[in-house]
Amino acid sequence: MTASAAHLDHIHIFGVSYKTANVHDRQAYSLSETEQHALLSELKNQTDFTGFIISTCNRTEVIAFTEQPEAVLAMYLDHTDGSHAQFDDLGYHYAGLDALNHMFRVAVGMESQIPGDFEIIMQMKKGFRWALKAGTVNGYMEKVINHVIHASRRVKTETGFSTGATSVSYAAARYLKDSFEDLSQTKITLYGLGKFGRITLDHLLGLTAPENITLVNRSDEKSEHHAKETGANYCPHKELNSAIESANVLIVATGADRPILQVQDLDKPNLHTVIDMAVPSNVNPDVAQLPQLRLLDVDELSQMTAAALNQRKSELPTVERIVSEEVQELLDWHVMRVQAGEIEASINALLQSDYNNLLALTSSAYEDEFNASHAEEFLRHKMQRYYCHHLRRGRKVTDIQSELSSRVSVSPSK
Repeated sequence: MTASAAHLDHIHIFGVSYKTANVHDRQAYSLSETEQHALLSELKNQTDFTGFIISTCNRTEVIAFTEQPEAVLAMYLDHTDGSHAQFDDLGYHYAGLDALNHMFRVAVGMESQIPGDFEIIMQMKKGFRWALKAGTVNGYMEKVINHVIHASRRVKTETGFSTGATSVSYAAARYLKDSFEDLSQTKITLYGLGKFGRITLDHLLGLTAPENITLVNRSDEKSEHHAKETGANYCPHKELNSAIESANVLIVATGADRPILQVQDLDKPNLHTVIDMAVPSNVNPDVAQLPQLRLLDVDELSQMTAAALNQRKSELPTVERIVSEEVQELLDWHVMRVQAGEIEASINALLQSDYNNLLALTSSAYEDEFNASHAEEFLRHKMQRYYCHHLRRGRKVTDIQSELSSRVSVSPSK
């Protein structure tokens, strides 16, 4: 990437989410792991792209620092099953400060279908790690993502926004708890032990005894390992049909790029509930036509839990404040990075000529924060923040220096 492209003005986010598209349309724009790696490689070789990708059941986004946004968008769409024309209706494009704010809001769970869902930050970290391996991130991008992660941490520790954090996996377990009078008499088969499958297993173990749960995975070694670790039952993948036949509930947490379970696979007398947590859907939607069976997808699960999460809205003002503070910190860092030499020279000139007056003025304005033993360090920090604040609003360093000099000249030290 050119030096000029490594600038917050050149950040772009392209994507689709549950807010703009239903689960069927979202899956057309989702990217598998293989597709993500291929896209990162192409972007690196053919554009000035610096950035990463996230693709979850609720959103797919390409986060890019680039001076070629049209080329980045075109390459992303070429790697999906969605049309360029339909993206104009279903997708979104944020740029500059809007993109930066959006990234922070996504990271802290404000944009999650289930508010406060913190699984998204794990997906962002994974996307960043993949991009790091692909060579599409640099120190500047790393600074940005570190600020984003710090904001997420603050929201988690300083608010109750993530208390009892709900996700699709949690919603699936909660649905079973609310729908079955006695889960101890309910046989559950969990198919798929990737990230969401393992999280779902943890939730299930909090609701029922492990002997009521049967694990199936394409890798028999993985399912056998988790069965031994938790006490759940293990079924080889080749005997999947048997595991479905004996189940009352089937939870599908596989990661295929198409439906892998058809009507004939799930037309079983004992099977009453199928929960498809995959995007794209891994269960043929026609399964819903079976009269004895209830099929749920990720959209339904999220809607069921949204009402119960309204109480989290009381935390939103605090979350908004934290996001605003963290974005401000990043913007100040950016200004300092670009104009550090000029700012430091100006501050040094002021301190040399008006140190005592500046110290008196600053210690009075920030009386609660002032620490006399670190007076100069404190003064420099506050002056840097002041310069950054006004520089981001279009003022010049010389104008800010003149203003401060005038202010201290009429506010003599005591």
